[in-house]
Amino acid sequence: MRTPRMAVAGLILLFAGGLAFAGQWFVKTSAPENSPRACVGMHADEPQDNGRPTLKDEFVVPPVTSPHDAYAPQPDAQLTSPRLAPEVPRASPDDKPEVAPKKDVSDPDALRKEIEKLLEEAQEMQPLAEVDDTINFDFTVSGRVVDDQGAGVAGAAVSGYATYYSPRSVSGDADGVRRRVAAQVVQAGVVATSDGAGYFAAQFNIKIARGVSSVTVILSAAAERYVQKSEVIRLNDVKEGDARQDVAITMYAAGILSGRVVDERGHPLFGVQVQATLVPTESRNSRERSRRPAAVAAPAAVKTDRDGRYTFGWIKEGAWRLTAGSATHVAVQPGTDVEVTTGIESTAPEIVMAAAATVRVRVLTDEGNPVSDKPGTYLSATFKRADGTPVVRNARTDADGYVVFATVPADATEMTLHAAAWATAQPVALSLTGGVERDLGELRLQQVKLPARTK
Repeated sequence: MRTPRMAVAGLILLFAGGLAFAGQWFVKTSAPENSPRACVGMHADEPQDNGRPTLKDEFVVPPVTSPHDAYAPQPDAQLTSPRLAPEVPRASPDDKPEVAPKKDVSDPDALRKEIEKLLEEAQEMQPLAEVDDTINFDFTVSGRVVDDQGAGVAGAAVSGYATYYSPRSVSGDADGVRRRVAAQVVQAGVVATSDGAGYFAAQFNIKIARGVSSVTVILSAAAERYVQKSEVIRLNDVKEGDARQDVAITMYAAGILSGRVVDERGHPLFGVQVQATLVPTESRNSRERSRRPAAVAAPAAVKTDRDGRYTFGWIKEGAWRLTAGSATHVAVQPGTDVEVTTGIESTAPEIVMAAAATVRVRVLTDEGNPVSDKPGTYLSATFKRADGTPVVRNARTDADGYVVFATVPADATEMTLHAAAWATAQPVALSLTGGVERDLGELRLQQVKLPARTK
């Protein structure tokens, strides 16, 4: 690279110029005209002008009283110059300082040769700026994108990226065990598109840190009318020049689910959050229902528009349960189930929501004191709806023991409270109205004995 070499040449020029300036200054300051001046004496018999001695062209140096009298001028010695004193001899010729020879900077050829010599020495030490900390890392991945029936998915966009642990991110502890502390990610984006039969081949050309021998590759696929499994394809220990083959990416045929959220009068509700969850299906190997029915990416929650409508685009075929949440309304039904069919748009029944009520109560102990004299005591309230469905709401008290429970179903008929080792002796009967806050006054809790811990 030319830029570091030019920088080195500039530094060498500055260094040579400094040497030349120092040499000239030393020669100049060592010249006779800049030698230290001796003390100037006066004739003893010289007439005085206004009481002051006058100087003459020739002087008598007064006797020296220092320890170096043996080397000082004698009293009758005459100065050969009216301004300069004779050089004082030194104790030994070996004590004279050695002056470095002056470099001749006036000769361009000599200066050029000196710079070329320094450049040759500098080239042997490679500058840090020219050290490349990354290397090229190439490999290929090929396979097929299929649906859950094994048929090829055409036009699927296959995306991938690589992760690895840089040598700089590996540390050693006292026992000499090397620990990985940070992973580096090389994003590649879309690397291939499947053909009409679902086959794809991707060439990865990435750069990784020097000293890394292998990487981990993460693959995923996206296609219209399909949804991918939540588990991405992970290829471990991929080395430079590898050709991974027969990689299968499974996708599910999908459909569209849409619906509408209204209040009890049929008016649309805006900004209601709707979540879709795949209904658990019965396991083939057991009669028990699986907790995680299928490894399918769950769609993100959506919000209703001003017409109360919502849409889930391309979700897996099957039964989905819809739940709605709002800060001011509560769904009349706890959940709405709908069947999604591949390739078509399924319409869910309307989700009806009723205006929620608010309950305010002061919670005291059986002795009439607030449950806590500090704000933030955690309380849990269970409201029983008219159909027997329980709804749990949580809140915290203030310093006086007051607590407010929001979004309470208006059709709730009773309530029970729990606070650490405290609880209501029996359920409290309720009569609520949607959109209205109900103040229950003071409610005393009784201390509950916690079950003993078993060893």
